[in-house]
Amino acid sequence: MSASIDGLVETSLNMGILYTEPDHIHMQYALRSNKLSELEYLEKRLLVFSDAFDFEVQTDGKYPAWEYNDNSSLQSLYKEAYKRLNGCDAKVAAIHAGLECGIFSSGIKDLDCIAIGPLMFDVHTTSERLSISSTAKTFALILDVLKNCK
Repeated sequence: MSASIDGLVETSLNMGILYTEPDHIHMQYALRSNKLSELEYLEKRLLVFSDAFDFEVQTDGKYPAWEYNDNSSLQSLYKEAYKRLNGCDAKVAAIHAGLECGIFSSGIKDLDCIAIGPLMFDVHTTSERLSISSTAKTFALILDVLKNCK
C-alpha cells in the first residue's frame, strides 16, 4: 500500500494464467506498481524465489510505473476547466492500474500527464458499456483544457 496516499495499492502481483503440462507448470504474472523502484524490487524477489526452486523465468511485456504527481500543472488546468464547465470540483484520485500515461511518461522525460475518461461500466467484460453523454462531456473538457494550455 502507498505510504503517501491512503487506500492506494502501490505494488501488486497478479497470477493471471496457470496451466500444467505433464512435466511443466506455467505461471504468468502481471506486476504493477506506481513506483519504478518497487516494481524492480518485486521482480528481483520473484527471480530470487525462482532461483531457489530451480524455476525457469522469462520476462516480457513489462508495464511501466507511473507515479502520481501532486504538482501537475496539467492537473490544475484540468480541474479549472472541469469546474468552469460543470460548476463543481473534479474528483481527483490516484488509482492502481496499467495506463497509457505510464507508457508515455517512461519514454518522454519530465512528461506531465493525467488520465481522464468518460463513465464506463462493466469494464473488461462482455457487458462493457460506455456513456455517450459522458463521452461528449469529456471531449468538451479536453477541448477546453487544450485551449488553455500554453
